Amino acid sequence: MSTTHVLVLSLALFTLGVVGMAVRRNFITVLMCVELILNAANLRLKQTVNLDQVNVMEG
Repeated sequence: MSTTHVLVLSLALFTLGVVGMAVRRNFITVLMCVELILNAANLRLKQTVNLDQVNVMEG
């Protein structure tokens, strides 16, 4: 998966989580939206670490 694809997926998950938190007021739904936001951040962080490792290995 390329960096652009991961960035777009992460942005979509983050946006979906923020919109879900703004629209819904059910506690369980808000917790699921927070989970989406955290998953988006985790996905982006994982991609950044992998990209950094590739750059280090290439020299």
